[in-house]
Amino acid sequence: MRYAVGELLTCTRCIGAWAALGIVALRLLNPPAGRTVSAVLAASATNDFLHAGFSWVCGEANRATSPPDAPASP
Repeated sequence: MRYAVGELLTCTRCIGAWAALGIVALRLLNPPAGRTVSAVLAASATNDFLHAGFSWVCGEANRATSPPDAPASP
């Protein structure tokens, strides 16, 4: 039983499900706090998306300006 509970608390897929369940419970029990948490998480997801796009654009720009015989950067 202890091992099973440990797996449920440390498994990355399970943590996502627990977090989602916690946000749903928070939104049901305390809607203003739930909206605040949801807004913060949405802003964080938007930041991650924009950062990934910016990194991609920078990589493309660097690739376009590097000499053709230069090795590609990772």
